[in-house]
Amino acid sequence: MYYNFNNDFANNGEMELIPHIGIRKLSTDKSIIWKKNDRLDKISNDFYSTPFFGKLILMANSDKVNNEFEFKAGDFVRIPFPINAAVNNYVEDLDEYNTIYAVTK
Repeated sequence: MYYNFNNDFANNGEMELIPHIGIRKLSTDKSIIWKKNDRLDKISNDFYSTPFFGKLILMANSDKVNNEFEFKAGDFVRIPFPINAAVNNYVEDLDEYNTIYAVTK
């Protein structure tokens, strides 16, 4: 599976402001304790078999950090799982956001 989070916000080659869309917590989510040399692409690869979902993990932890460099050793990191459900929930929530705020493409 692959999902380009930026495609939803590209307009005629220009990037629009990306709204904060939280990632719903699921009872199936996983978690890790951040280690000094961790990186989101590696964690994504470990859990999803692709390095391309680090942004999803970051969005799931946006209540604690704004970027991966703000994680500190010992931090609890939520991993949205399974990936298909997490992405589908994100897309649904983004569609709802667009409807509420009358965002059109």
